[in-house]
Amino acid sequence: MPDAELSPVVCYDGTAALSPTKDATVVAQIVEPYFQRTWEHFCGHNQTPPATPTGKAPFTVTSRGAAFGFDLFSAYGTHAQTHVRRATAFALARLLPHPLVKAHLPTHVEVTVTGQGSRTILHVISYAPQRLTPTLDLVESATPLIDCSVSVRLPQAPKKVTAVTSGAALACGYADGYATVRVNERDGHAVIAFE
Repeated sequence: MPDAELSPVVCYDGTAALSPTKDATVVAQIVEPYFQRTWEHFCGHNQTPPATPTGKAPFTVTSRGAAFGFDLFSAYGTHAQTHVRRATAFALARLLPHPLVKAHLPTHVEVTVTGQGSRTILHVISYAPQRLTPTLDLVESATPLIDCSVSVRLPQAPKKVTAVTSGAALACGYADGYATVRVNERDGHAVIAFE
């Protein structure tokens, strides 16, 4: 993975050991702990230190697909481990080298692209939920979007790019099939039209 973890990470729910095919790229490999924690063997940390790599993989990628030896969506939903999110992003980048949107935004930001006649509409929403009760996440205020870059794949350079809510013209670059704009919205919501 780009900016890969250099030290082992824990797969709390376990993983299957995948034997990679010849055309597969092994993105990570399984490293067994020195021992399994039991009443007979104890380590003061949550997990025992790693021993020798096994050569087996919990995650491989080919040009046709990605294989995970664990349920990555449940793992991320339960433990919110950054490496699981990054592994998913890595697999998607390999499988979809030309995505509809490329964005350099905080992880809580939602991006949607829709078509409206000859226009392409980009919605960017930045409302970060907060855990304010033991069981309820609420959004009480918007998070400003300051100097954020968003690119949309378009078949040709747009003739006009506007911030829909204000009607203001926006500067837009176009290269390699992508129109790129900078988003600056204090209220956390941008609607941009490419025509």
